[in-house]
Amino acid sequence: MPLRRLVIAAVSGLMLAVFATESTVSARQDDDFPSLSSLPSPARQSETINLRVWWPDILYSENAATTLENQFDSFRSAYVTVSLDLRYHEYQPIDTMHRLTLTRDVAPGALPDLTLMRYEEIVTAVNRGLLQPVEGLLPPSVFNDLADNILALGQIGNEFYGIPYLLSVDHMLYTGAVPTPPRDFTDFLGQDTPLLFAARPTSGQTINDMLLIQYLAEGGYFVDQQNNPALNEEAMLTVLDFYNAANQRDSFSPTLQEALQFQTPTDYELQVSADSPVLALIDSSDYLRNRNRLPKEAQITPPLTADGQPFTLLDGWMWVLLTNDPARQIQARNFLTWMMNSDNLTDTALALDMLPSQQRALRVIAEDNNLTLLSNLVSVAYFLPPDQRQNAAALALQAAFESVLQGTRPDAAAETALASLRN
Repeated sequence: MPLRRLVIAAVSGLMLAVFATESTVSARQDDDFPSLSSLPSPARQSETINLRVWWPDILYSENAATTLENQFDSFRSAYVTVSLDLRYHEYQPIDTMHRLTLTRDVAPGALPDLTLMRYEEIVTAVNRGLLQPVEGLLPPSVFNDLADNILALGQIGNEFYGIPYLLSVDHMLYTGAVPTPPRDFTDFLGQDTPLLFAARPTSGQTINDMLLIQYLAEGGYFVDQQNNPALNEEAMLTVLDFYNAANQRDSFSPTLQEALQFQTPTDYELQVSADSPVLALIDSSDYLRNRNRLPKEAQITPPLTADGQPFTLLDGWMWVLLTNDPARQIQARNFLTWMMNSDNLTDTALALDMLPSQQRALRVIAEDNNLTLLSNLVSVAYFLPPDQRQNAAALALQAAFESVLQGTRPDAAAETALASLRN
């Protein structure tokens, strides 16, 4: 039928490789990491196995090109009977899911064996039957080097469908005149450095990151034991009282009304890199990408919380497995073990302005004094699944926050939020 031929032609076009370059290097080896040469070698197999990997173009840059291609080529050199078919694809979450589903339905042989996804895409892909569980895919020494809070990124229900690879965390950047940055609400209200953050939720979210971190740090939640939308009144009032006090002191930069228009740290990049003192919430990737342009006195600090205890949000990219073919799964294991080698992982993460998922690799980047806090923050970072924060309770808390900034008393704003959930 003409329509079927048109669909097949469209899928074939989607499968074209964008580019690939090659160079040969030697991979470094950890003393306490399983020897890569001890893994099952394709050289012992009788036939070449084609391993297809889709790599999102958002995780590719000119700065990272050499690092990535060296790792891919060194894998090809070590596993000579594996044909690594690496394809860079344009990353758009909805389009990627559509492309994978269409490929599975029309040309299943063209599906990737491995690719990288974020949590939201993993949930969708699992629901569409696209992914295979990954527990047991990696050697125990690799899997066990992922902390529990990091493993949560790849867990759907009781199954692991994602292997955490590259991470990011939120943190503050302080450029105030006083050497010691404020750590808690009391410290902040007793000094003059203004607070800079995106007060509006990012696209697709219902609550801004600063408010979310501060509320969760106080024991806040958005669902009750029956999974119904709910709010912790005490935690909510603690945070709303803080913003009421900060609003009365005019503690926002550049102004309250402008802060309410910001949605992402990109919206206030110029203010962060300027000479004016600020205490700004940014993402670790933004910091790593721009740190050479930031003021020399800039300090990384944990997000501002009521008691000053370190707490932040975790996000990242996970490896996912699509093939159910045993022979290809063996080669997927070899490739993932190669890429998760702590030296390789550290190099890739820093080249892409991300943080590595493994404890060994995090200890390596902590050797840079400027990155020690980022490494340490990963251990206290919390992952809250989107379905637990994009509900009526989160929407009500964001509305209460904005209401307080417009002059409503915190107790009145909190009561309105709670009442909205009772209706």
